[in-house]
Parts: sequence; C-alpha cells; structure tokens
Amino acid sequence: MIMAKKSTTKKADTTLLVGIDLGTSRSAISSDNGKKKWVESYVGWPRDFIARKVVGKPMLFGEEAVKHRLSLDMYRPLKNGVIKEGTARDEEAVKELIRHLITLVQNAKDAEKIRAVVGVPAESFKVNKVALKKAVAEFAESLFVVSEPFAVAYGVGALDNALVIDIGAGTVDFCIMHGTVPSEEDQRTVLTAGDYIDQQLFTFLEERYPEADFNLNMIRRFKEQHSFVGNAEEEVEVEIPVEGKSTVHNITEEIKRACESMVGVLLFCCFCSLYR
Repeated sequence: MIMAKKSTTKKADTTLLVGIDLGTSRSAISSDNGKKKWVESYVGWPRDFIARKVVGKPMLFGEEAVKHRLSLDMYRPLKNGVIKEGTARDEEAVKELIRHLITLVQNAKDAEKIRAVVGVPAESFKVNKVALKKAVAEFAESLFVVSEPFAVAYGVGALDNALVIDIGAGTVDFCIMHGTVPSEEDQRTVLTAGDYIDQQLFTFLEERYPEADFNLNMIRRFKEQHSFVGNAEEEVEVEIPVEGKSTVHNITEEIKRACESMVGVLLFCCFCSLYR
C-alpha cells in the first residue's frame, strides 16, 4: 500500500471520503455521503467540429461514449488493469475519468477537499501507484492505494485463512489472507480474464454464424447476461442481425466453451498460490 498526502488548512468537516475502483471494463466510486456510481471505462473526445456539434459536449464517458463512438476518438485507459502511459491523451483520459467519477458523487455543497482510496490489480501495484498519484493529485488532498483483492478481503472481513479471487475484465487477482497485510508474494495477477472470454466467444460465434453481424460490445452484453459453467439451466438464445434483420441465435454451447476456457488457468493459479 502507498499513501500520498498534501498539506491543507481546511476544516475536517468539509472532507469527502471516496473509494475508487478503476477497472478495465467498468470503474466505480463510493463515497461517505452515501452515493455509489459506476461507468464503463471509456473516454471519448469529438474527432472534429462536426462531431463536437453532434455530441454537444467536449468529452463523453462510459455508455454515452460507446453510443457515439463513430464520432469520437475513443480511449480505454486501463487495458489489462494497468494505467496506460506514454501519450498525453492516455494520461489525460485517466485523469478525466477520475474527475468524472468524483463529480458523480460530489454534492454541490461539498468542498474541494477529498480523500481517496483507490484499488488497483495486485501485481500492477508498483506500476500504477506513480501514475495514480499524478492522476489524482489534482482532485484529492490525500491518496491511499491498495490492491483490489486486499480491499475485497478487508471489506468482507476475510482477513485470515482466506484466498480471495477477484475476476475482472482485464485481470484476475489472487490474494492470500493470513491475518496480516499481504506481501507481494501473497498476491498474483493473471491476464486471462473477462476480455479473454469476450474474445473467445466472439471467435466461436464467428465460426458458427459467419453471416451474423455483431461486435465485441454485443458479445460482452451476451456474456454478462448469460454466462455459466457446467450444465445450462436453459437454452441461451439471443437476437443478432443477419443482413439487417434481427434473428434469434442459439449460443448456449459457445457461451459454455468461452466461460470454461479460463477455468484451468484459475485452478492452476489457485494451486500455485496455496502451495507456493
């Protein structure tokens, strides 16, 4: 864990405490004023003055950005659970996403004094902490960075004799809790996660229904609504356009194959974590 703090002279009763989960697919925020919000982790800027006129805003976030993606330069700044650095626009996308999340929970009467706890994937902790300090410094007077599986364990009280598995879009994080703050050796991250399932399902459906017209956003929605492993309780049927006409497709076997494609990796990492 790492903590960064700026000096302040404001009264403590003006402080807003927030917890932020910056995810590959979705980012969420919770505050001590009772508000909880989440958005898909997309940031988009209008491509030109026509696009700016069409969308009516200087930038869009989440589902709204996806809806207008043809008019935008789209950024997904947390691919594989790591904050992307190297270009000014990537770094700006992270900062603007954090700004947007804070505005979603901040009341008009709240002062600018914010204290933030931010969760990051276990093994990207070292990489992300410096980038996070840069991104959050403008909005928060103090910052506390923790690994996401540890935050889960702390939140549910699983502090001893527990193995926490946090399955996200970009990463799957493992954390062994044994009655103390976990060390780096107690935590592990693998990149075979939700995005991998999406790509597998996309490939399987391309093979079975080559005439169908779909994209990864549709595939992700199918997965989130119908995912399962083992035996299906019922057939999974979805509507996918074929030559412009909505057509029902049975995707039960493809959903099963895609979801079970990462079971072996999960089991292997569990054994490695427990018997290291």
